[in-house]
Amino acid sequence: DHCCFCIWRNAVSEVKHTPGPWSFDGPRHSIIVWGPTPELRVCFMTSDGPATANARLIAAAPDLLAACGSAFDFLGGVDGASAIRDQLLAALSKAEPRP
Repeated sequence: DHCCFCIWRNAVSEVKHTPGPWSFDGPRHSIIVWGPTPELRVCFMTSDGPATANARLIAAAPDLLAACGSAFDFLGGVDGASAIRDQLLAALSKAEPRP
C-alpha cells in the first residue's frame, strides 16, 4: 500500500536523531562526525581499519534515510517493486522503529 510508509512517517515524524547534514573530519585513525553545527558532535571514532570509509557512511546517514523514504513512497506505484520496498522498509525500520 502506497500510504503505509506515509502514515508510519507521520507517526515517527519527531526526529530523534541529530538532524543533518552531517560531515566528518580528522586524521585517518581519529575521526569526528559532526552534525549541522560545530558544537554537535555525532560520534568520534578511532580505528586501525577503514575509519574514513565508515565515517563517510555515517555522515551520509540522514541523507540516506530521507532517500530511502522517498524511494519507498515512489515505488508504491510501480508494479513488481514489492521486494525492493520490503528491503527499503527493513532498512528504514532499523533507523526509525515503528511506534
